[in-house]
Formats: sequence, structure tokens, C-alpha cells
Amino acid sequence: MKYYSREVTKREPINRFGKLGFVLYKEMVKTNDIDKFNKNKRIKFTEDEEARKYLYHKDIDIIYAQEV
Repeated sequence: MKYYSREVTKREPINRFGKLGFVLYKEMVKTNDIDKFNKNKRIKFTEDEEARKYLYHKDIDIIYAQEV
């Protein structure tokens, strides 16, 4: 089992009036085969030791997003 992460920006409301802005997210996944998650992605997942601490007791093959 290997642990992977990537940092992406998502567009979402940033204030109480609904103004849209870009927010940085860290997406992490625990899997044996990363190719299916990296297919057609511009920003690829890379192996990360910090993701191991977060994903240790989580389910496999699910992408978890955490706001940075």
C-alpha cells in the first residue's frame, strides 16, 4: 500500500456574499495502483510521507481532500 498526494486549486465561494475565488486543497489517496487516478490529469499524484499519517486508518481507493 502506497500513499500519494497532490495540491490543486478549486473555485468556490470565499465570502458570505458568494464571491468566487480560488482555494488551495491537498488531495490524498491510499492505493496500490496510482495509474487510474493519474489518467488524464495535468497535476499528477506523487508519493508523500505526510499523507501516510493522514490516511493510515482511512479506506483505500478514495480521494480525500483537505483545505490548506
